[in-house]
Amino acid sequence: MGFLDKINYSMIVNSVKCDSVLNSLTFFHVTEGLPPDAMNDLLEGVVKYELGLPVVPQKLAADGYFTLSQLNATIENWPYGHSDRLNKPLPLRELQSDGVKQNAARTWCLLRLLPLMVGMKVPENNPVWQILLMLHKITEIVLAPKVAVPHLALLNTVLQDHACLFTEIFQEAPFKPKQHYILHYPQLSLDFGPLRSAWCMRYEAKHYFFKMLVNCMRNFKNFCKTVATRHQMHQAFFLSNGFLHGKVSIDSVGKCKLGSVALSDTHLQSRFERLGICVTQIQSVERATINDTTYRCGVFVAVAFLQECIAFGKITAVPIHDTAALFLVDKYLSHFDEHFECYQLACMGISDIIPYKNLADWYL
Repeated sequence: MGFLDKINYSMIVNSVKCDSVLNSLTFFHVTEGLPPDAMNDLLEGVVKYELGLPVVPQKLAADGYFTLSQLNATIENWPYGHSDRLNKPLPLRELQSDGVKQNAARTWCLLRLLPLMVGMKVPENNPVWQILLMLHKITEIVLAPKVAVPHLALLNTVLQDHACLFTEIFQEAPFKPKQHYILHYPQLSLDFGPLRSAWCMRYEAKHYFFKMLVNCMRNFKNFCKTVATRHQMHQAFFLSNGFLHGKVSIDSVGKCKLGSVALSDTHLQSRFERLGICVTQIQSVERATINDTTYRCGVFVAVAFLQECIAFGKITAVPIHDTAALFLVDKYLSHFDEHFECYQLACMGISDIIPYKNLADWYL
């Protein structure tokens, strides 16, 4: 068999031979009907790749703005919030040709906090720093639970600028396929909605339950039946606890009390009255879980979208009235700092009572 015959034989065996029967469906096509996995493409692909190599932040370290030992010390001693504490990033190592050694959650945490960790040491308009900031913005838009159409137009522009700047600065670093895949994310978001709704993070979390269960029970005789039984009992517990009905889960009842300042504040008392709530009927708790999101003292929530900024509120107490959650917050005005990719807050000196249903957004 000649070389040409081998090529033809390979093409016959391995290429697409006929149209898929699934393409006969009215609203589906095999090449356009499947959403991408943002966790795999971004957190375990582009972000992990660009935070490794001598790319970012090792390129910034090589330029003398900081050392990797200083960055690792900052990562180790950073005051992580409650939601980030479980996903604390691991120290970075030099010459990581296959990217940083983090899982998806730790990689996301590192990317979100890195501008705050080293931003004060890097000058503005540094091109390598701009790559990091654009990657941060891309990740925040793609993984947002809700996305507006103007955000997708911004995402398309940032993706193009990020790709051009990356290839210009890191000419020796290969442009990976996943860096090309994400260029199609604006159109895919229009087709499928927020891509976070289709990522594999929730499947990995579900798989984690089974892995932990197998390690705990140490029983390998018909363990498939045991795992299935335990899983059904676990699901029954969630269903009986109002998991699908938005029921409020209250923890640590009675351990936290409304301060005397809050009770004596006439503005807050009038707010309670307008809400039809008697102060004596309120129970304050340390935290409340609503729709699988935990709100606790010290957490910031968005309370209003103003014309020029977003008003945030720092939760100082979580009053509960008749199983309905309220939030006693100190209000802050915000200004977005592009160099750090975060909001700078200024306290307004005003406290307010915000019912959960009146929050501008539930996302923390």
